Amino acid sequence: MTTVDSLLMETLAVITRESPEFDESFGMADRLLALIGETPDLAARVYAAIPADYPWRPIADLLGIFIWSTSDNGTAITSTTEEWLLDGSDPRRVLIALHLDVYPFRSAAKMVEVLSRIALTMPEAAAECRRLIATRRGIE
Repeated sequence: MTTVDSLLMETLAVITRESPEFDESFGMADRLLALIGETPDLAARVYAAIPADYPWRPIADLLGIFIWSTSDNGTAITSTTEEWLLDGSDPRRVLIALHLDVYPFRSAAKMVEVLSRIALTMPEAAAECRRLIATRRGIE
């Protein structure tokens, strides 16, 4: 296991232990980000480096921390995760994308369109899709 892989897994373990009250997790995520670097494919690279059977929630939490830690304010991460939602075929990626503490898509109409489709085709994501749609409508 490389240094990046071991730090990634250690960071996910700390996030799992601390969630939802993060303290040490932010420092670990910053160290990891400094080691792997900010790239347009950051979310995809992180996702690919994690075993397929690893729970989705800590991955979403890590990407959520990265959104607030990257110099582009998470633009690259949200772009990648919006692609995951548009594709809509991988439940794990969809659940990660739905739990980043940011609304997907700049356009509320696009978000409603995509999340409504996901809610119909992916029961495990339906409640979160409905919640995001309702709360976004409540702020506009």
